[in-house]
Amino acid sequence: LPISQGRSRILFGHSAVQFQASAHPSLATMGAYKYLEEMWRKKQSDVMRFLARLRTWEFRQLPAVHRCSRPTRPDKARKVGYKAKQGYLVYRVRVKRGDRKK
Repeated sequence: LPISQGRSRILFGHSAVQFQASAHPSLATMGAYKYLEEMWRKKQSDVMRFLARLRTWEFRQLPAVHRCSRPTRPDKARKVGYKAKQGYLVYRVRVKRGDRKK
């Protein structure tokens, strides 16, 4: 829907997320990266829970060190200096969690 109606829609694969403009005062002036930031803040939302479940399964199928075509969180990647141009590589590396040896 157009922004003039007070709603915006972001597409993630097969999922769509809608934000109501009245919920946030500066929502009408927010860019795409701000919307992504808002999405990642609301981890308990249905869309984020679905995406997390899907991604964790997908990441488990990949090798421990895997080169990605693009970052999972482009907003966060840009904040730490990533640019979508030649010469920038993104790797996803599995980190062992738990199972602490005494």
